[in-house]
Amino acid sequence: MTSKLNTISRVRHILIFGACLTAATVSSAGNDCETVYRLTEAATYQEGCFPPCECPTVEAARFRGTFVLGPASVGDGVKSYNLENVAWFLTIDNAEIEVFGSGLYRTTTGPPPVAHALDLDLSIDGGEPQHFFSGFVPVSSNDGSIDIPVSINGQTCRDTVIVVNASPVPPESILQYRLAPDSAYQTGCFGMCACPLQEPRPLDGTLSLVQILDYGTYEEYAVPRAAFVAKPVGPAEDEINLTGFGLYTLIQGYAGPAHALDLKLSTDGGEVVLFDNQLFNTDPRFPAEFSVVIDTDDQICFDTVLSLHAIWSGPLIFQDDFECGDTSSW
Repeated sequence: MTSKLNTISRVRHILIFGACLTAATVSSAGNDCETVYRLTEAATYQEGCFPPCECPTVEAARFRGTFVLGPASVGDGVKSYNLENVAWFLTIDNAEIEVFGSGLYRTTTGPPPVAHALDLDLSIDGGEPQHFFSGFVPVSSNDGSIDIPVSINGQTCRDTVIVVNASPVPPESILQYRLAPDSAYQTGCFGMCACPLQEPRPLDGTLSLVQILDYGTYEEYAVPRAAFVAKPVGPAEDEINLTGFGLYTLIQGYAGPAHALDLKLSTDGGEVVLFDNQLFNTDPRFPAEFSVVIDTDDQICFDTVLSLHAIWSGPLIFQDDFECGDTSSW
């Protein structure tokens, strides 16, 4: 992966100009910008019995993924950050478990020692959301990283404990993409079902990738943020906005190249729906660009299909003249 990105990394450093990045603050992207965080190798997931109860405890499992921390709001001696797009993945007993959700991260602003707290509402393996909390605990570093355990029952008796150990992702490690003009949105009936199939709409927007796993020929990239707009093709139509997050998987070598994209998207602020595809062959253009078709129901009868052609557009821009992460004004 390192050699594959060397050229792009050099281009990134040329394109980053006027960046307001400060590694020693929580928001590495500037006060008005979102910050992408990536779990480190010290992040763990554990469920079972904790003192004083006695029952089996599952060995702590490492897990991987990202989340997005919003800009801070300050009040009553506390900085508060909305924490969004939790997309974490772990393997227990050869089963892949997904953890999704959102929450709130807080830090004290008074005299030292600084303390922080994390409250998360998480859905584990598709279950109902559960509330995880930490209470205020001392901050262990001032480099912008987060290291804090959260649990459902305060680590008492039967519980699930997640150690959230994460660091801000440097802008040069975020692959930013813009959709090419041939990207499209289409909804209606596919296959043998008898209902109208709407005319494809032009699809514009962006998505970003952050590597979370690298086994050489098998790589995973979290999608911390995706934002698409389906343009109207008729006078009576409105724009359709889709926002969300997900996971991009790339397989190379003997079994590839093949890739898959899973996105959890909300349409116009509504219910979150999974858009995905099965692993299928792709040409080896990544990371410069990639093309993939994702849908909600395998194009069986009524479905919504997104044809995405993503072109690498450089690093995120953090400058007063630009909206954070927006490269449209270049």
